[in-house]
Amino acid sequence: MDGSASLTATSALATAPASAWARLRSRARARWFRRDTWHGRARFLALVSSPWLIATIFRVPFCPTALFLRMPCPGCGLTRASWAMLSGDFAGAVALHPLAPVVSPVFVGTFAYLGVRYVASGRTDLKPWMVWLLGVLSALLVALWGARMLGAFGGPVPI
Repeated sequence: MDGSASLTATSALATAPASAWARLRSRARARWFRRDTWHGRARFLALVSSPWLIATIFRVPFCPTALFLRMPCPGCGLTRASWAMLSGDFAGAVALHPLAPVVSPVFVGTFAYLGVRYVASGRTDLKPWMVWLLGVLSALLVALWGARMLGAFGGPVPI
């Protein structure tokens, strides 16, 4: 056997474990977020929702409308109003967003329902009455936003 053939065989053996290790790492990474198992879906849901949770906990404005357009959106003040309700300040919550006592529990309940349903079965479809309720609440949010932009209910919420 000549020297070049043994060198080729030696280099092939030297690179085989590295490529096998890379494939194993790639498979492990893919398995970590596989969405065909409940724990993979739970990890994926945690990954997707973590920026919102971190921004909410540290009270960082997360509204793209407020950040880029410098004007309140229909939901502006809703997170702060929800925090005020959780601390027992219902008057402050209503001052920040008059629909907070109605909208916050429905939105939190809907997102919790969807999260549990997604983790358990991989499905994210809503029941028709839930779609209707969310549509009505969204229309109310837009109507309230328009009224506040015109000066009603204390005017636009500060951003």
